[in-house]
Amino acid sequence: MPVSREQVRAQLAILIQHQALRPGEHGALLLAVWRDVEEAAQDVHLVEVFEDFSGPDGAGRAVLRFPGMGDLWLPGLYIVDAFSRDEFARLLDSGDPRIGDLRDQLAGGRAEILWPVGHDPASDELVNRINPPQLP
Repeated sequence: MPVSREQVRAQLAILIQHQALRPGEHGALLLAVWRDVEEAAQDVHLVEVFEDFSGPDGAGRAVLRFPGMGDLWLPGLYIVDAFSRDEFARLLDSGDPRIGDLRDQLAGGRAEILWPVGHDPASDELVNRINPPQLP
């Protein structure tokens, strides 16, 4: 049975607070974006940028998949595109189509920036690059 958008948002808040308040081996969480937002979710897709992320192969990005459990229950999977700050900045600078898609989803309400909540100036710079402020 799918989970509502509000339930998913509440579960993601738990996950992101845990990551933000307890930096691990990948450093601080700089940006978290829920993409491919649905009203009734099976799987949840996140884009996360960490200060020093390194995947199992040593690359600055990886796709991680894990099932929902406990307070993070889902009928499907959490699918996380994780990046280091440098790798994400490189994709921004290169005009990578995945970044264009993420921008389009943000503009169309199919993605939400969940972190930062106005704390880290470095994160704010990433937020402004992925989701530029609208001019009046």
